[in-house]
Amino acid sequence: METAAVRARTKAKLERKDYIDSFARLVSAFASSKREDILADAPAKLVSEFDAARAELWLWDSSSDSAYLVHSAGQKATRREEYVSASKGVISTVGQSRQSIESIGLSTFGGDDHEFAQRTGLSHISCYPLLSGDQ
Repeated sequence: METAAVRARTKAKLERKDYIDSFARLVSAFASSKREDILADAPAKLVSEFDAARAELWLWDSSSDSAYLVHSAGQKATRREEYVSASKGVISTVGQSRQSIESIGLSTFGGDDHEFAQRTGLSHISCYPLLSGDQ
């Protein structure tokens, strides 16, 4: 005898997006693209394939210890400035450390990140540095 809870879990599993397939499609799309501006598409593909509320691509400039927002997609979420300098929040923390973070509350970083979370309703961030060698 099947309960309503079991039926609901089964339905959720069937409806859940297969993120492994999503990742494979994303890698395939990037690998087959001949466009030079492929990174411009990355945030939109991350939003659509992984059900993210928002995705951003920042460029870290080691010489100035700053990051510049170069592409974004998803929920509208403007920041005060489209660059961040060293020791100013989550983006600069990841840029300097070159270590990823996953599902961390924006309010834990305080300052502009906390204000950004309050204004946009976006509460958590996952951030992955894209590296080539040690750059």
